Amino acid sequence: MAEEVLLSGLTNMGYRAEEKPLAIDTYADSLNEYHLFDEFEPALAFAEWSRTRDPGHGPWFVTGLYRIDNVHVFLTNDGSSMLE
Repeated sequence: MAEEVLLSGLTNMGYRAEEKPLAIDTYADSLNEYHLFDEFEPALAFAEWSRTRDPGHGPWFVTGLYRIDNVHVFLTNDGSSMLE
């Protein structure tokens, strides 16, 4: 969940002391080992909560990150890259 300039709403936003317990109680169990959401719905709910708690930031977008195994990138003679 990030702004269009990829500022993370999870790790790059300041939280007031009174917001932290609510955030932890509501969303901590939805975060994976990398501190990212695994499921769309909790990420969307967190984006909405972030919109209401700090209207000076946003709009927030829920995006996906995917790991692709066994991909090789080669540099060509002209310096451009090519996937295999």
